[in-house]
Amino acid sequence: MQNGSTAPNNVQNVNNNLNNNSQVNNQSSTLMSMDNNLGKVQTIENQMQSDQQQMKTIQKEMKTIQDRMQINQNKVQTIQSQMQNEQNKMLIIQNQMQNGHNQIQTIQNQMQNDQSQIKTIKDKMQNNQNQMQTIQNQIQNDQSQIQDIKNKMLTIQNRMQINQKIMQDEQEQISKKEKPVQDSQNKVQSDKKMTQQGDNKTLLNNSNEKQSTPKQTLGDQKVSQDLHNISNMHQDKNLNNSNNKLNMLQNHNSDFSRMPIVDIVNSIILTGVNAGASDIHLDPTDEGITVRIRIDGLLRDYFKLPRDIKQNVITRVKIMAGMNITETRLPQDGAIKDTLKGKDLDLRVSSLPTKRGEKIVIRIMDYSMSLKGIEYLYFSETNYNKVLKMLSTPNGIILVTGATGTGKSTTLYSFLQKLNVEGSNLITVEDPVEMDIEGVNQVQVNSEIGLDFATVLRSILRQDPNVIMIGEIRDSETAQIAVRASITGHLVLSTIHTNNSLNTIERLLDMDVERYLLASALEGIVSQKLARMLCSKCKVKRQVTEAERNLFKSVLGQDIDEIYAANSSGCPHCSHGYKGRIAVQEVLLINQDIRDAISAGIRKDDLRKLVYNKDVITMLQDGLFKVVAGFTTTDEILKLIEVDDADFGVK
Repeated sequence: MQNGSTAPNNVQNVNNNLNNNSQVNNQSSTLMSMDNNLGKVQTIENQMQSDQQQMKTIQKEMKTIQDRMQINQNKVQTIQSQMQNEQNKMLIIQNQMQNGHNQIQTIQNQMQNDQSQIKTIKDKMQNNQNQMQTIQNQIQNDQSQIQDIKNKMLTIQNRMQINQKIMQDEQEQISKKEKPVQDSQNKVQSDKKMTQQGDNKTLLNNSNEKQSTPKQTLGDQKVSQDLHNISNMHQDKNLNNSNNKLNMLQNHNSDFSRMPIVDIVNSIILTGVNAGASDIHLDPTDEGITVRIRIDGLLRDYFKLPRDIKQNVITRVKIMAGMNITETRLPQDGAIKDTLKGKDLDLRVSSLPTKRGEKIVIRIMDYSMSLKGIEYLYFSETNYNKVLKMLSTPNGIILVTGATGTGKSTTLYSFLQKLNVEGSNLITVEDPVEMDIEGVNQVQVNSEIGLDFATVLRSILRQDPNVIMIGEIRDSETAQIAVRASITGHLVLSTIHTNNSLNTIERLLDMDVERYLLASALEGIVSQKLARMLCSKCKVKRQVTEAERNLFKSVLGQDIDEIYAANSSGCPHCSHGYKGRIAVQEVLLINQDIRDAISAGIRKDDLRKLVYNKDVITMLQDGLFKVVAGFTTTDEILKLIEVDDADFGVK
């Protein structure tokens, strides 16, 4: 029993112990948690202290901020006060602006009124300007008339001076003629006295009467003959005087100071015309004037004019050419169209101021070859057919090339004569117009007023032309317009300063003409030079030299033994064996191969092979053919064309 009661007590004790242990544990955990809490409290206190310090800092900053805010509020108040002031000012300004608007409206109304008045004034000014322009035009017309009158008066004065000189010369000649007449009259009077004395002695001696009567008869016959000679001299003066002066000029040893100025100038011109000259040069020198005449391309001295008539001769030529005789400092151009000794003259006159005076050049225009036609330009049969084929094309450009004075204008006018048919509208642009052609509209270029080649060409295209002739292609603009005109349905004729066909193509490309345009527009090129022509009256045959034989063989493929040469002594019909000049030509008809080559821009050597093919007669070949035919000489051809010049198709 006791053991049984002891066991529950142990269990109770154990439970109590366990409870005590759990309490101890709880207390331990409580203590631990308290320690932890104390640590946290300490941490919190530290944080609180830190927060308090931050609070203090923040409070200081807030204080600072509050101070700043106070300052800013003060500023805001100040700004508000300023804004209030500005608003007040704006109100004032608005009021002022309103007043200004009212004033502006008033001013605008005044301006409208003023503009109306200004318009009225402008209309009046325009009317006044029109009136002033009319008055200025009248003044200009009056000034022109006054200038014309002055020029006419000056011309009349010069003519009076010249006529006075002529009268003085005539009076001197008459005086010379009257002197022997007076001597004859004195002798007649003496004979009459002797006759009267003889009559008184008749009663004494009849033989003396017979002797005196024949003396009287002879004396009367002499006086009558002298008076008749003087009368004939005055009657035939106008017919024979200039011819006599011309003969004196041609003697080269004349006393020009004793001749009238009019006769001197007329005789110089007639000498050049009769000799077939192309130009007459009056070159001023310290001693007077040297007169030189270009015949068949060669310029020769003919005679010299003395210094005392130097200015009178120049003045006379300028008067005839319609030039300003008072202007000696600037170059001038003029023209002479007159009839002299039954010859119709068409001359172009140019003056150039030089150190020793004005130099005068007179160009003698000869249109006889142009008027005859293409058939008389000495084209070979092959070249002639090519030219006809060119001219038959409805559009394109045909160029005549060569240096100055090689007959380009003559050839071009011949082409125009061929194309001048009914149903065609032909217009030319020239500087100057050298030959008047009936049925052709010819335009004279005037660069002083802006009427140049390019300007006229643009207007011509609106004139419905079939054929356009341009006197000369001088610049890129003219070249481009001419080419473009030729591809728009017009046939264009012109000249250009190049030596041959190949150089012509290169020259046009250098003028910035597009290759494709040039290839489609170019139809043909006629290149030419002029060689002196043998006189048909006195030319002589001779054997060819070995060099000439080789030349004919290599160029023409012919064996030539004899050719004609010039007679150095000449004859009455020529000048040293030559008379006139003949054209040496090269005609290129553009084919499709050449067009393709131009468009593709192939090398010059390859283009030369295409240009100078077997169908082209080169200038050298054409010249040598004319040597064989007896028209000219080998020397003349070789002066124009170098045999080793590859540009002429010679190798």
